[in-house]
Amino acid sequence: MKKITLVLGGIRSGKSVFAEKKAKYYSKKPVYIATAIPFDNEMRERIRIHQERRKEQFDSFEEPENIVKVLENLKDRTVLVDCLTINLSNIILKNENLPLSQFIDIIDTYVDEIDKVAISNNLNIIMVSNEVGTSPVEPNKLGRIFQDLQGRLNRKIGELANEVYFVRAGIPSIIKKVKARGFKIGSTSYVFPAGYVENMAYLVEKKVEDVQLFLYDSLNDDGFFTESNLMSIEYLVKNGETSLTAHMQANLDIFTDEGFEKSLEYVKKVFRETKRLPIEGFTFHFDLPKGKKWETITKEDLKLVEDRHIKFFKAIRKSNPEKSINLENVCTPISALDRVVYEADINFCIDIGHIIIQGYDLKEVKSRLSKATVVHIHGVRKVDGKLKDHLDLNDSPEIFSLLEGFKGVVTIENYHPLMFKKSRELLDKYF
Repeated sequence: MKKITLVLGGIRSGKSVFAEKKAKYYSKKPVYIATAIPFDNEMRERIRIHQERRKEQFDSFEEPENIVKVLENLKDRTVLVDCLTINLSNIILKNENLPLSQFIDIIDTYVDEIDKVAISNNLNIIMVSNEVGTSPVEPNKLGRIFQDLQGRLNRKIGELANEVYFVRAGIPSIIKKVKARGFKIGSTSYVFPAGYVENMAYLVEKKVEDVQLFLYDSLNDDGFFTESNLMSIEYLVKNGETSLTAHMQANLDIFTDEGFEKSLEYVKKVFRETKRLPIEGFTFHFDLPKGKKWETITKEDLKLVEDRHIKFFKAIRKSNPEKSINLENVCTPISALDRVVYEADINFCIDIGHIIIQGYDLKEVKSRLSKATVVHIHGVRKVDGKLKDHLDLNDSPEIFSLLEGFKGVVTIENYHPLMFKKSRELLDKYF
């Protein structure tokens, strides 16, 4: 995830401490690029204090002039640069006889190179710099050149940055935040016990970017397909700038001929009834036959399960080729869905919560994101000694990092407004 964060502040404002905490939030062992040169005892002592604070928590590099040389050799890392002010001072002192116009060209080129390497090497760069905008004008020429260039450097980095913080007395204030994520954040149509329309209205008001309509019991619930409901949902989608996805009934019986035909008719009816709604995709569970468990299923049984799903989804695709059809992992590893997804030409719906609660390998997620249109995410933790699912999210950078580069919908599956609020705040914090 290419991301740039600029941390500004005055001398001894606490900006470095804040930046270090932020870097360690994103990575267990970030990279630290130190730009200071130990030219006297005071500077040596300051460097020692910084090194003592870092200890073994960072992979450290010293580069006083051109941090791009270090960045070029890093990939997929969180990098803390401390600090741009000393970095700039080193550049100026090495070329102090140059006119201001040439310094400006050097700085502009330097910033462009930082941006390019951040993109090409997928770097999350946090840069510390001094704010000079509140300082008096320097009485000497070199000092004024420094102020001009420091202000320009901060502005250029600030323009590129996803986030800019200003630290006073150790307290950070965010002054810019642009989302670094490429995905929409969505929620289910059941965040509190009420009807579809009430939940939709709540989520639209909260600026949710996608709403997943639960259609579990829609055929037995006349309320959903009423003209009033459909018209209200249409209105909310149009005026709320939100998209729609849909979650189909779980545990469809596609393993008997009679069940297969009934399930197919159910799906076709849902397609007909929801045709007027701009639903972008429909999610189905990857189910096993009743009584079967993944731990004991044989290769022969698995092939029959796959064959049945492939036949079912090919029939669905034929009846509605324009919509995205998504297959969700429930009680199996995500890799168990591979053959069905690729042979039926459908997409993954990756449920990270299900993977965690079943104890399967999260490493399988990353390689399948390009073929996924929806990711479900929800908290999993022990309550009274038992694992509970669909809770609010933990602050888990290692989980959130799996979503870097994803371009679809991330649906927060919480069934309470406060849980959803907390989960969304944590995703916004990371991205």
